[in-house]
Amino acid sequence: MLGMHVATAESNASWKGFFQDLKARGLRGVFLITSDAHEGIQHAISEVLPDASWQRCRTHFAKNLYEKVPKPQWPMVSAMFQTIFQQPDASSTWRQAREVVDLLEPKFPQVAAYLEESLDDVLAFTAAPKPVWTKV
Repeated sequence: MLGMHVATAESNASWKGFFQDLKARGLRGVFLITSDAHEGIQHAISEVLPDASWQRCRTHFAKNLYEKVPKPQWPMVSAMFQTIFQQPDASSTWRQAREVVDLLEPKFPQVAAYLEESLDDVLAFTAAPKPVWTKV
């Protein structure tokens, strides 16, 4: 754990204060921050840690994705979604993600569209060095 900060909202100001405190205590070299999709954290990252990228939490995203399909279809969609993250390199990961979008399109167009529009946020880790991927 790097730090803890009590706040009443997940606002830009709250996250900005948290990141500024971490920087004041010596945090350096941050290249990726993973979180849920609150805009406050995304804006604070760009303001305080401009060299860091933001990635949407895969677990939270998957939950939102599965809510868009009937429950009996969750296992199939989950299996397809997980194949994206089992690829050996960045180009294969992106290629697989686009293939999953194409496979989902005929039966679940709204799911395919949601996944496609979120790829940059969910696959930001692919810009990190491969040894870091397992920690992401």
